[in-house]
Amino acid sequence: MVPTIEHMEVVPVAGYDSMLLNLAGAHEPFFTRNVVVMTDSDGYTGVAEVPGGEVIAQRLELCVPLVEGKPISQWKGVVQDCEEMLKKSRKRSRIQRCPDRTRHDLQEAHQCVDRRRDADA
Repeated sequence: MVPTIEHMEVVPVAGYDSMLLNLAGAHEPFFTRNVVVMTDSDGYTGVAEVPGGEVIAQRLELCVPLVEGKPISQWKGVVQDCEEMLKKSRKRSRIQRCPDRTRHDLQEAHQCVDRRRDADA
C-alpha cells in the first residue's frame, strides 16, 4: 500500500550569520528560512528548507490542505495543484494601482476606481 502524507508543518526559522560582502554590498547579519516537515502514514519524516519570509510561509500554509491525505505516489499532481491554487490566489490578491492617482487618501482611491470602472464600461 502506498503511504500518504499525514501531516505537513511549516516552521519559520531565523538565525545569525556573518555579514558577507558580495557584489551588491553586504547582506544582513541574519538569515530567514522556512522549514517544511512532512510525516507519512508509515511514520517516515521528511524535511525541506525553502527561502524565508512571511509571504512564503503563508503560501506554504495554504498548500497544507492540498498535501495532507494524498499518496506520496501522486506528488507531481499535488505540486501542480499547489501551483494552480497559488496562481489563482495571487490573481485575487493583486492590487491594481491607479497610475494617475496623485494623493493617497481614500477619496482619491474611490475616484480612481470609479474612473477605471467607467473606462472599462
